[in-house]
Amino acid sequence: MATSARALVGWTDQRWAAVQEVVDSTLAGAAKCRQVIPKAPDQIGSKAVVVPNIPVLAAGAAAVPLAFGPDIVMSPVQIYFDVDINDQYIDDEQAVLRLLGAGAANLGALEDLEIIQGAGAPAAAAVPAAAAAVPAAAAAVPAAAAAVPAAAAAVPAAGGAVALGPAGRVLRNRTLIRGRLGFEPGVPGNPIGAGAVAPTGLQITTAIGIAKAALDAAARPGQCGLLLGNNLLGFLKLPAVAGAAPFIQAVEQLIGTNQIAGTTALDGPYVGGRLCGVLFRIEPPAVDLVHTQTPTVTVLGRAAGMTNFRVEEEIALRMLDPTSVHYINL
Repeated sequence: MATSARALVGWTDQRWAAVQEVVDSTLAGAAKCRQVIPKAPDQIGSKAVVVPNIPVLAAGAAAVPLAFGPDIVMSPVQIYFDVDINDQYIDDEQAVLRLLGAGAANLGALEDLEIIQGAGAPAAAAVPAAAAAVPAAAAAVPAAAAAVPAAAAAVPAAGGAVALGPAGRVLRNRTLIRGRLGFEPGVPGNPIGAGAVAPTGLQITTAIGIAKAALDAAARPGQCGLLLGNNLLGFLKLPAVAGAAPFIQAVEQLIGTNQIAGTTALDGPYVGGRLCGVLFRIEPPAVDLVHTQTPTVTVLGRAAGMTNFRVEEEIALRMLDPTSVHYINL
């Protein structure tokens, strides 16, 4: 942050350090996808991120030798959530930390949305067939490059003291594409098959087992990470009968790890074809997450007795090996 901007609030270095600690610790809990997706080395300041990808093979093509396809160049995405603090609270450290922490929690939810949805939620009709092979030309096409406009609605202030401002996810380089983990061309999926009702823990576990078997059959064995909607993860934490082990223990045995997280980015109504889970190999990684700007708090300015802050970061989700990813849908 620029020194001149920090001077607007007059906080000590210790206060800024406390703010950064709250932002980092809150994001660690609120941003669920990063708990499972491997982290790549930071590329601070980069305006383009190269993806060394292993393309999906055309139907009938030889599986060996493995080779990289043409590099994909992606734009980082700026993710931000604005927070306004009025003069009454600007020197109340606990109030400041609480509010900026709330902003960081919202940033974490936006990060999950960006990782799963990219430019927007995919249509249910885009669900790939379970066993369909996809030509290599379609394999590495990430989501549309359109920038996502900032959400316009502001959250009402608590007790009139503060106001949470707009949020956004914006491409840094509009000439490049963005990545996402949800419903990419060339990535197969299989349905849970519960229809328009809540699936059972057994149905979810079975679908995960089929997805893991599909990765093994595609010559992508190994330990996997799993992202699910929060409601489905909740069902897995229940036992089949009272006193039995919860389903999630069987899931951990199936995928070889406990790298499982639930995210609101995969929540939604019980509608056939809706994406509700992603299984992907984590060693070697099928996807990873690059930061081109680590999470930080920026002072935007002051007006009418309010100091305007922005909790922000820049990320790029890299799809390294689409064959090592499998979707689970309702």
